[in-house]
Amino acid sequence: MATQGSGSTGANESTKSGLKSEEERDTTKLVEKKDEMTVGERKEKAEFFNDSEWAKIREKFKVDPEFLNDFSFKNLSEGGGKGGSRMTRTRSGKYLIKEMSAGDHQALLERTKDFVEIMLQDDTLIVTFFAHFRIQNSIFVVMANALPSGIKWTYLFDLKGCRDDKAMAMEGKKVPAVHKRCFSCLQCWYCCDNKSCACCACYSEERETYYNGKTYAFECPFSFSSKQVATLKELIKNDTERLKKLEVMDYSLILAYRDEKLQAVKNGEISEETKELLRTSKFVCVLKEKVRIYFLGVIDFLQDWNIKKDIARCIKACAPHPLSTVPPPLYAEQFNTLAERMKGDAEEFKIVEDQKDNDVLGSIEVKLKEEAEKVPEPGGGGAAAEGESAVAIGGAIPVIEHEPQAEAADQAKEGESGSSNKEQNATGAGKGQGQGATDEKEKGEEKGIVQQEESKDQAVGDKLNVEEAPMDNVPIGSTPKASELLDE
Repeated sequence: MATQGSGSTGANESTKSGLKSEEERDTTKLVEKKDEMTVGERKEKAEFFNDSEWAKIREKFKVDPEFLNDFSFKNLSEGGGKGGSRMTRTRSGKYLIKEMSAGDHQALLERTKDFVEIMLQDDTLIVTFFAHFRIQNSIFVVMANALPSGIKWTYLFDLKGCRDDKAMAMEGKKVPAVHKRCFSCLQCWYCCDNKSCACCACYSEERETYYNGKTYAFECPFSFSSKQVATLKELIKNDTERLKKLEVMDYSLILAYRDEKLQAVKNGEISEETKELLRTSKFVCVLKEKVRIYFLGVIDFLQDWNIKKDIARCIKACAPHPLSTVPPPLYAEQFNTLAERMKGDAEEFKIVEDQKDNDVLGSIEVKLKEEAEKVPEPGGGGAAAEGESAVAIGGAIPVIEHEPQAEAADQAKEGESGSSNKEQNATGAGKGQGQGATDEKEKGEEKGIVQQEESKDQAVGDKLNVEEAPMDNVPIGSTPKASELLDE
């Protein structure tokens, strides 16, 4: 891998200034023409970069070979960030297709093998990439969507561990970005973001909302269970070390959560959308009679430290600290402080399976787990906390009401048990009278046989009822991940 950034000790002057030699910038040998792969709904030919590496990830996650035909270039639009990169998503919502800047493209070319190695691991929050290609004069990367599409989040944050943290949604409402550029002579600078300057022409109500959201995003804690906190701290630490070694900066932790009433979840009075969120999230907890469903992942990790960033750091010298425009080692140190804001003040969310219907439920659980493994996890993965066995929440067992097929199974078991007892009693009664009249013994045996046959018939009928019982409304069961609701 080529050397990048001024954060590297002993780096040469050209690297410190962000300049690279012609040999380092020669990427022609990295281009692969894939005749079997096309992009877009029009199935256009493209040039793919290092695709033998990205194919390893597609193989792990069992990605459909035609997944790149599930979108249209006509739907490309700006993503809303400062960079203004165009992006779109596949119709399924699983993947994002994002246009790359020249700098991001170069950074990814130089670090492809490193990122592939990271993304093949399970202990990471870094979002997964699946392809890197060029069509006409534009270059794109295809990645997993860290957040489920079309969800109304209670809160949504972009976090860096510095004063650039921001809230993009608060209390279920989107927060439009209203930036203050330090280089704009038409705006007051950072110092006017206070109540005393509310009369300032550049300080609109939208700016106040955005600024308050930034302040809250920088300071607010995040509630998880104690086991989830331990897991997240380890994941953030691991990813921070990896990105620091790759000498990149400006990455973010995208974090979103949705709150649902605990009682509504227990009773199953939630939407199919919420059930899907519970099924796929790895971090779900209970806080103040609410179920909090988290999704998170590390994004935007391709920024080199270069001369432009060095200049920007000087310009922002008087801006509120800590800054985001700092060299990779310091950036990693700041980013790692996000782990300190993860508080273990919530209870674990676990759905206790109905033991009476364990066989039926267990088979469905396996199916759900297998399906989940085929799709990239939000945020690129990150294993759920170990040892999260099914437990009760707040002393109550969160089980959906007893289902018809469970009752049928109970009846079948009772029928079988009753049959056995009756058979033993009948046989015992017959033998007990063996020393008496012979005709009484024969009558007792005949009566026992009749009762035995009737009980067997009843048990068989009950079993048939179990087999024919509808599989709708299967009870909720716990899994090794956070919580997974079965589709009704």
